[in-house]
Amino acid sequence: MRDLQFGMLGVDTSHGPAFASLLNGSNGRGEIQGAKMVTAFPEPSALSISMERVGQFTEEVRSYGVKVTKTIEEMVEGVDAVLILSADGACHLDQLKRLVPWGKPVFIDKPFALTGVDAEEMKELARSLPVMSSSALRFAEGLTVALGKGAVCGASVFGPVDFLKERPGFSWYGIHMVEMLFRALGTGVRSVRAECDGKDYMLKGIWKDGRIGKMRGIGEGDASFGGTIHYKDHSERFVIRSHHTPFYTSLLEAIIRFVHEGRAEPPLDETVAIIRFLEALDVSLKEDRVVML
Repeated sequence: MRDLQFGMLGVDTSHGPAFASLLNGSNGRGEIQGAKMVTAFPEPSALSISMERVGQFTEEVRSYGVKVTKTIEEMVEGVDAVLILSADGACHLDQLKRLVPWGKPVFIDKPFALTGVDAEEMKELARSLPVMSSSALRFAEGLTVALGKGAVCGASVFGPVDFLKERPGFSWYGIHMVEMLFRALGTGVRSVRAECDGKDYMLKGIWKDGRIGKMRGIGEGDASFGGTIHYKDHSERFVIRSHHTPFYTSLLEAIIRFVHEGRAEPPLDETVAIIRFLEALDVSLKEDRVVML
């Protein structure tokens, strides 16, 4: 079976060079088999962080043998699937609209969208082509090992949080914790609450079946991710460590499966629910109240 051919739309995050390295390697043979990154169209957004990094990351991607194109049409031509890696989630709806005519599978890097309204419209567009979106943390080995030991009664996770001045809200970095929580507990959230003690963030979701998911967003200090999965008779603690299978590897393997099988991990309904959850957290923090979903 020949390798899948991937095109990249947006080269303003570190994920671009990282994915190109894992798929292509420095000598045309990467760590991950089954796909190659062959084209990339750098399309910086209005974010200052995008403008600052797109040049450097484009040259890094080029060093892995990726053809940098001048148009989106040239990037899409001849590839089997497109990975939207643009840093600005506000751009993703427009980018997906422009890819619909080709009907090729599309992976959209986090955040899928910045608002529930955009996420719902993107879900409708996905009737015309397969679409998948996820944070890499969903596939972290530590979390995967902690799951699968029975019915999950609850979960708590922790991780760093960071915010962009131009795009305030938890979707920039808090999404990693939310993805882990949703992998453990699934959809069906009833309410959310977000609080800040001046440095760290305490976030809580209550599911419709009564289960509780908690997140501690670390504003300063420890930058690791981890948590505890609660079962009826015991709990499984996990920390995502560097010597585990890199979560970028696991994510790319999931994307390859998605292109072959057409089945998104997670399902798109769950992705939309995650964006709604993040949006509700922002409202809760701003207005200091519980938000119902």
